[in-house]
Amino acid sequence: MKQKGNSIKVWDSFIRVFHGLLIVFLGGLWWTVENGRMELHKDIGVALLALLVVRIGWGIFGSENARFHVFLKSPAAILKHLRKLFSGAYEAENTHSVAGGWAVILMLALLLSQVMTGLFSTDGILFSGPLSNWLSSDGQKAVTSWHKSQFDVILVVIAIH
Repeated sequence: MKQKGNSIKVWDSFIRVFHGLLIVFLGGLWWTVENGRMELHKDIGVALLALLVVRIGWGIFGSENARFHVFLKSPAAILKHLRKLFSGAYEAENTHSVAGGWAVILMLALLLSQVMTGLFSTDGILFSGPLSNWLSSDGQKAVTSWHKSQFDVILVVIAIH
C-alpha cells in the first residue's frame, strides 16, 4: 500500500498466508461437495476450523495491524468512516477500515458457524458430521439446511468485503 509517498506493510506474513489458505480451503470445500468427496470435505473443514482458531488467537496476540482491538471501532466511527468514503474524503489506514474491520468479524463468525454446523450435519445416507449423532433427526435437518444455505451468505459477505 502506498500512502503519501511511503511504502507501508499493512499485512504481516501470517495474515497473507491466512488469506491464501482461506481461499484454497473454501475452494476445496466447494469442490468436494460438488464431486461427492465428503470425507475430504470433512478433513478440509477441520483444517479450516484450526485455521480460524489460530486467526482468532492472532487477532488477540498477533502483530499490531492484525489485532482486533486496533481495527474494531464504535458504530459512530463506522458512520463517520462511511460519510468520508462516500464524500471522497477517505484516507487509507494501516489496517482494515472501520467498516472492513467489522466485515472481518462477520466473516470469521460466519465461517466458524459454517464449520460448527458442518460438524453436526448429515445427508442421512452417505455422510454424517462427527457430532451429528448428538442431535435429534429434526435438529440434524435444521443444522444441515443452515449449513447448506449459509455458504451462499459467506460468498456474498466475502464479495462485499
